[in-house]
Amino acid sequence: MELAKNHFENLDWGELLVEGGEIKAIRGIDFKQLRYKELRLVCSQLKIKGVKNARKQEMAQRITDMHRYKEIYRKHTTDYEESSTRKESQCAYRLMNILFSDRFAEQLAQLGNVAHQILFDTGTTSNNQLFWEVVKEEFAIQDEAYDNLLFTDDEFLSDLYHIDPSKVVPHDWKKLRAIWKGLNTAYKAVLSRFTLSSTQSSNFYEFCCGQQEIYYLRKHLESKPNLSPTIVADPPEETLVEIIEAEKKPPSTSNTPSKRKLEKDSEIVEALHELRNCRMQLELAIKKLDTLQKQEAQKKQEKEHKEQEEECKKKEEDRKVREYCFDEWERILVNIRQLRNDMKNETDEELKMDIKADIEALLNRKKALANMLNFN
Repeated sequence: MELAKNHFENLDWGELLVEGGEIKAIRGIDFKQLRYKELRLVCSQLKIKGVKNARKQEMAQRITDMHRYKEIYRKHTTDYEESSTRKESQCAYRLMNILFSDRFAEQLAQLGNVAHQILFDTGTTSNNQLFWEVVKEEFAIQDEAYDNLLFTDDEFLSDLYHIDPSKVVPHDWKKLRAIWKGLNTAYKAVLSRFTLSSTQSSNFYEFCCGQQEIYYLRKHLESKPNLSPTIVADPPEETLVEIIEAEKKPPSTSNTPSKRKLEKDSEIVEALHELRNCRMQLELAIKKLDTLQKQEAQKKQEKEHKEQEEECKKKEEDRKVREYCFDEWERILVNIRQLRNDMKNETDEELKMDIKADIEALLNRKKALANMLNFN
């Protein structure tokens, strides 16, 4: 069937009928039935380059490959957009329920511990990435401990009926960490106002400026007061910088308690750095051993392959020698028969003696070939 010249005009990728990952039709035309000229038009409309001198089969394969690549790109783009969703009002409450749960509370408390921070910051887990990646996985799980608002009997939280922590908005670990840092910073600002206030008011909510999520964090801290130092403390990165900077200062003659504590912290940091270096050296040794084992296995494989090739080559040579010997054995057999017939018809005794000698020589050669061919 002859198609109209403008049948594929303004064609886009959305007009391809795909089933099971395979292109079945383009604008109602069976993909496999498209002719060379029509495939050229399709490539032109879809802006597929490099098909000027391509054959029909190559163009069809190029269209299929480009469609597959676009699908992969679309999937990655969709995944990225889903992982980069914007924070909604319930996200902070759900995150706090997770962080203050029995599973994560102890780990959250360790975020302010310098020594723990250095241990935690090995390999790919810098900036507590490992911790926050686990939180990210938990954030996406439906769990009664995370899905419900807590402290709803408090008068300042009783009107949060519009907040539904069970509604999960997917975030990556960096987004969740940013949400927590925002809550932490805001809480410290409110706590500062509350502590320095001259009114001596005991109502923390009055200083929250209507930020109910900050008051919600306060209630969590009241239920787990051992976590308060973690929230109020400076970030561990800043603490570590202070220790390192202190080490650079000239030594002082005084031996104050803070100085002794700083030296002790410095010793801890140094010991942990040595531990990390030992681990790195162990990892390098393991990698080196693994590389050597792989090289040894490759050499062994190459040796076996070479031996197999030599064995095959030897067998082929033996086969050719056997064929040659067998051909010679057959020719000798024919020659012996012919000479015997000639000797019967020969009347000259001298010629008979010559023929007899030739026959004996051929018989000896025939016997030798038979031994080589294992005919005996």
